[in-house]
Amino acid sequence: MSSSSFSILGKEKKIINVKESIFWTISGSITFCIIFSSILFGCMFSFRCSRYYPTISYLLSFRNHDRWIVFGITFYVSLLPLLFMSVTSKLANSITTYISWKMNIFGICGCCAILATGIIDEINGLYFLPLDTAHPFITVTGYLFLSLWMYAALFGFENIQLDLNEKTWLRRCRRSVLICHILFAITAFEWHFAYTIYSNFLVNEVVEALCEWSLVTLAISLPYQISKVTNTSIHLTWSSKMAKERKMLLNS
Repeated sequence: MSSSSFSILGKEKKIINVKESIFWTISGSITFCIIFSSILFGCMFSFRCSRYYPTISYLLSFRNHDRWIVFGITFYVSLLPLLFMSVTSKLANSITTYISWKMNIFGICGCCAILATGIIDEINGLYFLPLDTAHPFITVTGYLFLSLWMYAALFGFENIQLDLNEKTWLRRCRRSVLICHILFAITAFEWHFAYTIYSNFLVNEVVEALCEWSLVTLAISLPYQISKVTNTSIHLTWSSKMAKERKMLLNS
């Protein structure tokens, strides 16, 4: 297995080569810090978290908390197309162009739905608009699209040659996806019953928040796990002349 590296090569073009697993480690860590700092500051200044654990949707309805969470979600989701391209590249010899396009469409639709969920939560905290009823539908739709993409990727990995380490990470991905489904099902159940007369020690807002935050944490780690299966690198290239011109413009 090749070691991860950053390199700049050539005179005419500059090339940055970074192992994809390192890229997702950094991106996931940044996203984790951005999103979870919101609950930390919420517990410090807005809530008494010894009695109440706020969900992501609840935090998004508060000023100062919503911007950070929306930024974190937007930052991470905007990077997911790189993962989609990496997987389709890995599966290029085992899937048709049609299936590749379908996978990318599933992924992009899922990303758009997740972004819309965060925006709707923020809007509901500012204005009285009839968007709250659409929130569960869009959330479930986004989750289903991303699940379809995930299952297509996992099925594709079964039909290609993988080394021992890649197979180990593939098994971990399957377990993580299964846990995500369980957490999502529990969270959806809590959404519906936690604030009703059926609330009890198992069905309440605390369990809802813990399941939701656990789901988000595991979801943030999934691209890293998949990148360990694809075992690829991300290459960025640009012209040295363009870089010099940009530097001159910045210095002027």
